[in-house]
Amino acid sequence: MHFITNALVFALAALPFVTPTPIPKYVARHRSRSAKLSALNLVDGEVKPNSYIIKMKPCNATQAAAHKEWASGIISKSSVSNATGPTVYLTDAFWGYAAEVDDDSLAEIMQSDMVDWVEEDSLVHAFGTQNNAPWGLSRLSQVAPVQVASQDDVTALEFTYNFPDTAGEGVDVYVVDTGVLTTHNEFDNGRAEFVFAAGNLPQVDDQGHGSHCAGTIAGQTFGVAKKANIKAVKVLAGDGSGSTSDIIDGISFVIQAAAQSGRPSIISMSLGGPAQRTLDQAVTQAVSSGVHAVVAAGNESQDSNNVSPARVSTAITVGASTITDTVASFSNFGTPVDIFAPGQDIISVGIKSNDDTNVLSGTSMATPHVAGLVALLLGANPNQTPAEVALALTTDGLGGVLRGPRRISNTGTTNLLAQNESA
Repeated sequence: MHFITNALVFALAALPFVTPTPIPKYVARHRSRSAKLSALNLVDGEVKPNSYIIKMKPCNATQAAAHKEWASGIISKSSVSNATGPTVYLTDAFWGYAAEVDDDSLAEIMQSDMVDWVEEDSLVHAFGTQNNAPWGLSRLSQVAPVQVASQDDVTALEFTYNFPDTAGEGVDVYVVDTGVLTTHNEFDNGRAEFVFAAGNLPQVDDQGHGSHCAGTIAGQTFGVAKKANIKAVKVLAGDGSGSTSDIIDGISFVIQAAAQSGRPSIISMSLGGPAQRTLDQAVTQAVSSGVHAVVAAGNESQDSNNVSPARVSTAITVGASTITDTVASFSNFGTPVDIFAPGQDIISVGIKSNDDTNVLSGTSMATPHVAGLVALLLGANPNQTPAEVALALTTDGLGGVLRGPRRISNTGTTNLLAQNESA
């Protein structure tokens, strides 16, 4: 139940036309550990220079405040030009903070008895590539494969989709991505709203990835759960990338918002990066709090055990299939993958206008299909736990119908295609 791309700064959120504080450049290699940083968790991917996520040990508010004041003093003396005091964040998803510091300052912080572990802040990417075609909804609601006379027919909106009348009504789906074009006509009656943007990111989707995912989840034409609410949580910039710390900040927001609303809530994350303990823990904490997490397996044709948050066992990790019921060539595989869903040539919301459409491919496109199915289940049974919903998905899924590369069958990857109860 997990997913991400080849760098730990998450990519997806779109940058606005008004340029915010520049995002620091990421480096594709990590440095070797120095003796004084021997306990540092290195990330095997792109990292944010001189930026770290510090996990604190359990403590009370007074102890946390004292540590923050102490750490701020150390960080303020750091030689890193952008060094600032620690940003304490994610008290619900992750007890710790992010900081930009030099090696000497980091080594001093790591010696504190209050620090559990420290990990590099990294880059994560969205999954999706341009193409043409609409067919995924139909495949979710029929046992037989989708039939088309030619590849040209794949883009026609002429397929049949059956779904329950509840259609995800009363369910909130938090799309942690590049943002959402909330004014798009697919989100009728104000069902989509912008609720959070990390750091200096603007509340706008100028990249398109998040809007496309939201349309597949709950769009009037393209959506699986046509009455669900979309909550835009922007953690990725216009180039589709973002830092792990910003993503964790977004997850923390979702945990708090879901608790305050009391409504069944889903977090949909079509993003990922190299394996990272901090991100995994934040997603795990979200599920523990009752939020249903659906994440992408990743698009590198590799074992998803190497990807965060795809490898999180309590999340629902989604691989991508094609219109011919073949595992997509780009889809990650492995034991973390819980289910497959349509992910190639998927038509959904575009961002050029309020009636624009776009066709994308990726496990990013498969993930919102399953997030929509989770919304359907919760619309009918709002008190179901994440574990109960995961079981329902596997019970309703079609087993043994997928064809794919040999590595799929030889790696313990599930052969399960997502279906709704109307199939």
